[in-house]
Amino acid sequence: MPNPQDYVLKLPNVAQAIIREDVIARKGNIAAWPVLQGQSIASVEVPVGKWRAPHLHTNTSEIAVIVQGSARAGIQSPTGTFEIDLVQGDCVYFPSGWPHWLRNTGMNPLLAYFNYVHEKPETIELATMRKFVGEIGDSEYTETE
Repeated sequence: MPNPQDYVLKLPNVAQAIIREDVIARKGNIAAWPVLQGQSIASVEVPVGKWRAPHLHTNTSEIAVIVQGSARAGIQSPTGTFEIDLVQGDCVYFPSGWPHWLRNTGMNPLLAYFNYVHEKPETIELATMRKFVGEIGDSEYTETE
């Protein structure tokens, strides 16, 4: 019989990773939750005035759920860039391979859950999105887990 505790992940207890802009991420991927098959989750806390910087996923689409706060999501589609305002309870879909970002537009920290259709999402951080969203920085690409 399976151990019931293997099917529970206490996401707030997962080790945090600090990513660009002082964003705190807790990744519920196969490394943290070995029973996962074909999906994963992450919690992301974005400080006031900051953003989850532009990035894309090479092996999965993503659904972001705004748990607390308000945000502006940006998406670079093959035909253009657009942004969407979000509040608590809203969800936004980011297709695989499309650059996207999430900016905290509220007066409190933003908490979002990111859901993926892969147990180990591959992320490419985009150090700049100049051609997508204006003058931000140097054109460098780095791969992360």
